[in-house]
Amino acid sequence: MASDLYDAIVNGDAKKARAAAEATLCAGVAPISLISESMAPAMDEVGRLFEAEEISFPNYCWRSAP
Repeated sequence: MASDLYDAIVNGDAKKARAAAEATLCAGVAPISLISESMAPAMDEVGRLFEAEEISFPNYCWRSAP
């Protein structure tokens, strides 16, 4: 479940990220663990991809739009 959240954030899929976060929390994972083990590393990877110009901000935002 945590890897699903990581992948959803990196891929800019807001719907899947929300579903994965909810499923993980419902499974009893502490919110701080969800943040430190999935969300923060995913955000670091997104930042790395921006820095390497492998993704662009407009395209990433467009993909994550509801």
